Amino acid sequence: MSSHENSHDGSQASLNSGVKPRHHRQPSWPISDYVQKPTLALLEDDPGAPPHQAWRRKLNSHAEVLKEFRVTFMEGFKMLRLGMRMWTYVQSEKSEGRLPPIDPFRRETKPSACHGVPCGGMGGGSIGRGFRGEFRRWQIVPGVCDEAPVLANQFSVFVRRRKESGGEKAVSSVLYPGRPRELKGLKNDENGISSWDWKLDGQNTTYHALFPRAWTIYEGEPDPALKISCRQISPFIPHNYKESSYPACVFSYVAVNTGKEVADVNLLFTWANSIGSTTGSTGGHINETFTERDGVRGVVLNHKTSVKGGQPLTFAIAAKQSPDVSLSACPCFQVSGEGQSITAKDLWGRMKEHGRLEVDDWNTINTSLPSKPGSVIGAAIAAHVVIPPNEKRTIDFVLAWDSPTVKFLKGRSYLRRYTTFYDADGNAAPRIAHNALCGYRLWEEEIEKWQRPILEDEKLPEWYRVTLFNELYYLVAGGTVWTDGGPPSEGKSELSAASSANTSAPGSPLHGDLSLGGKVVPFSTRRDIDLAALRRDCKDGDVVAALEGSNKSSFNSSLERTAASEVNAPASAEPPALPTPVQHQQFEVENKGTRNSSLSMDPTEQDISDKLVAEFQHVQGFPLNGTTIYDNDSDTQSDGMESISENHTLESSLPRKEELALQDTAETKILKAMQESMGDFRRTSLGLPSGLALLQAEEENVGQFLYLEGIEYIMWNTYDVHFYASFALLSLFPKLELAIQRDFAAGCLAHDPRRTKFMAGGKKGIKKVFGSVPHDLGQHDPWAEVNAYNIHDTSRWKDLNAKFVLQVYRDVVATGDKVFAKAVWPAVYAAMAYLDQFDRDRDGLIENDGFPDQTYDTWTVHGVSAYCGGLWIAALQAAEAMAVLLEEKNAARYFQSKFIQAREAYLKKLWNGSYFSYDSGNSSNSKSIQADQMAGQWYAWASGLPPLFDDAKARSALQKIFDFNVMKVKNGHLGAVNGMHPNGKVDETCMQSREVWTGVTYALAAAMIHEGMLDQAFRAAEGVFIAGWSDLGYWFQTPEAWTMDGYFRSLAYMRPLAIWAMQWAIDPPETIANAPRIPTVDRLPSECDTSGFSSMQSTLRNPLPQLRPFRRAYNFLRGKGKPNSKASQ
Repeated sequence: MSSHENSHDGSQASLNSGVKPRHHRQPSWPISDYVQKPTLALLEDDPGAPPHQAWRRKLNSHAEVLKEFRVTFMEGFKMLRLGMRMWTYVQSEKSEGRLPPIDPFRRETKPSACHGVPCGGMGGGSIGRGFRGEFRRWQIVPGVCDEAPVLANQFSVFVRRRKESGGEKAVSSVLYPGRPRELKGLKNDENGISSWDWKLDGQNTTYHALFPRAWTIYEGEPDPALKISCRQISPFIPHNYKESSYPACVFSYVAVNTGKEVADVNLLFTWANSIGSTTGSTGGHINETFTERDGVRGVVLNHKTSVKGGQPLTFAIAAKQSPDVSLSACPCFQVSGEGQSITAKDLWGRMKEHGRLEVDDWNTINTSLPSKPGSVIGAAIAAHVVIPPNEKRTIDFVLAWDSPTVKFLKGRSYLRRYTTFYDADGNAAPRIAHNALCGYRLWEEEIEKWQRPILEDEKLPEWYRVTLFNELYYLVAGGTVWTDGGPPSEGKSELSAASSANTSAPGSPLHGDLSLGGKVVPFSTRRDIDLAALRRDCKDGDVVAALEGSNKSSFNSSLERTAASEVNAPASAEPPALPTPVQHQQFEVENKGTRNSSLSMDPTEQDISDKLVAEFQHVQGFPLNGTTIYDNDSDTQSDGMESISENHTLESSLPRKEELALQDTAETKILKAMQESMGDFRRTSLGLPSGLALLQAEEENVGQFLYLEGIEYIMWNTYDVHFYASFALLSLFPKLELAIQRDFAAGCLAHDPRRTKFMAGGKKGIKKVFGSVPHDLGQHDPWAEVNAYNIHDTSRWKDLNAKFVLQVYRDVVATGDKVFAKAVWPAVYAAMAYLDQFDRDRDGLIENDGFPDQTYDTWTVHGVSAYCGGLWIAALQAAEAMAVLLEEKNAARYFQSKFIQAREAYLKKLWNGSYFSYDSGNSSNSKSIQADQMAGQWYAWASGLPPLFDDAKARSALQKIFDFNVMKVKNGHLGAVNGMHPNGKVDETCMQSREVWTGVTYALAAAMIHEGMLDQAFRAAEGVFIAGWSDLGYWFQTPEAWTMDGYFRSLAYMRPLAIWAMQWAIDPPETIANAPRIPTVDRLPSECDTSGFSSMQSTLRNPLPQLRPFRRAYNFLRGKGKPNSKASQ
């Protein structure tokens, strides 16, 4: 039995021993402190009763404005140039109608501590809801988040009681505490919602959140003798890939009459035809009533999207009629502005006077006139019940929306997952509403079945049990998109032609046209250049004419046919034949000897010609034999880049296509992917391949899934962050987790040679390098155009490839899906071969390059680092285990020997007797204690692999982190600070070293649980809970980070989903818990052939550089002088 088995058994023993540390026994929010016992007794036999474990707030709690982090003077000074470049880039993107992926200068709405459980399932768009009842955080349009509330969207109550004396008492109020500050002092709204009764105090009303449900209990407000419970239910159901995609939310009201008189009660649900901001006032919106089966009645709000090429969008508000519940509706009222419908004031007056709305005959459809520009219309539905004394009634409302097509800015659009079960014509909202009202009780049964074992586990702290579920809000409110798995539809870009091609923005991939002889050769023209004609015509000295003449119309028409056929081809179809390196080799043979022909050129002209041809070939991904590679714009060869020799070139590495067809090794699959991805840049216009191409015939296509890195960092599926967050999807929706891994496997084996400007250094480089794992799946054209992140060149990051290998292996073991393993193995193999090039001293261990080349992208690393080095060692072990699983014996033996070598070097260079030093350099923070130094060990544990280090070292390092990074910061009440000096002072080397990262703290706690250090684990993670979910106001918007003074950076972020890594450690799947701890490669032959891997290393090393080796040739053509001989060597 390995040491890891002992430690894991120890953690389970601690949980089952009944010995509970003090903080485990403290209940977070005793329900009796929030809801009176008589009220609980009235509701206890009904689902309207709130759970005993939940996050709670009184409705009159003030939603304080949150404070955003600030850089120090020195940090600002160091980042001044970056800030200037970012400002220029951001303004350029905005001028072209694009949101930049990161905009540190934008803050349209002041964030506040106001949020609650969001509405809707996953991937159909989401609508947030504050704990006080307002609807906000609109995320219907992909990548767009509007935080501001639409205050016309409310529930209201009207109560009448007839006294025995013959008098009547009436009470009416919006079910929102007080008058919203947005309405205070509002002019010209005497007929608008300002005229409504905003009388609820909120002192006796409480909110209870346990995602995906929430309860609001009104104890005698606004009617002292009426107890009201509102239960909010969204269809987030683990392992359910149908209802979990529904864009719907049910609001089930239970009203209990504790008075002596009969209560005549009306509940009103109002909704504006808007998706936030000014969208409601664009005009052309239409509302109409509808009738569905089973007594479901409501109003459809048809929203005319104002965005050019906007997609259909409808809302449905509805209720269920029964013998006890009668319904009426107002299909259209004027929220603001002028129109032909009744005003909001008239609507309220009618309800107070008559207790019903204008339409109660549901046999006729009532349709409104289109709204006028500048005015906002809404709709309302009212439910009426009569409640005798000491009785209760239930009223069910629903909100559903239908936005079947998700269209991205550059034109591609996809159908959402729920359209698999409904039509995609934009008219499904009433049917979704019907199914939600009729099926939500079944949803709740499945939700309770899932949550009950954890909630009833008294050995776990209550705060943990509640927060574990509530952090899942991000899988709904993280801008999620869930497609039906079909091919995209090509549509018109929302951008101009220039900006759609990314040619105008200085930080965009295609910025920088080639200038020759005073004329501009656009990038789009360069990609179609006939290299043979170029070489011939350059001998006549007219370079520009050669370039202009190379675009043959017949060739372009052929390209168009190829593009069209590929777009319309199914995902499993074989890609069309593309020009390959073999054809280039044939071209070289056919033109051999031209330098010695009678049409010889001047040596300088010949050099320029060769350089131009080399540039065009490099754009296509194939550098010429002997071309010297330079890093970025520097004139000297980078330490990390090598000259491409005659024996190590991409062309010489690639066999002919007919040879590939006869082989089925990982190497040949990778080389074939190279041919298809790098053989012709024209393929890039069709988009890079997605993971659907890796889906095997026997596997279910559940669609593709996207979620944002954060609502402020608009990049899809940011992979270095998903590394932490992925435990949530793997635990609850494993098929979606595998879909994401397929997408990144496809991205790894893809190449996009377009050039982009990196903000940190101002240099340009290749957008996506073959063999590197993408940082993200893009922004405005996800899957097709990856790597929206442009601060650093992520092809040189040291964590992404290792994280890919670790996640894939963990997912394979957890799901037992060997078919998936075989499909993504070539990408795993290529990722390892690619990353191996950074082992420059060949000691088995990769080195960092002296810039922030990992997820901590402001924290510089020198030499070997604890973080990236540990991930690399763990990835070697995971690759070895996966090779064994797939019977790749040579690869398994290679990775095993590399692992042994790397681990020895890692311990020698970084272990200092009590923890692993930050890096092996000589900087002021090289000895810092990094909270995340055990990331590799953590993933080895989480994947069922043997530990990287013995228990003594692991415990020592984790205890050091706990003592310093956790307990020396506010006595553990903030979480773990990223960096801490050995003298007990926070590492203030950079912004990120002094931050607490919430998700990293959860991951650290998971590592501690794996090592059996439960008390330290829960104490560290509790700091995140105390700060984020209690003291600082970050509930349902947990940020990426906060500083020592509690200021946040990047609200509503992906990484805190890592709390599910803690649950993974506490209760691992059987496949993980029972995974073999002793490597089975010991049974393999001691000798193995590693020539294939070595060849692949060389092949993948060559296209890496981010270069402009032809700069001097271009300058010469511009008349700035002759090219330096150094550039032509």
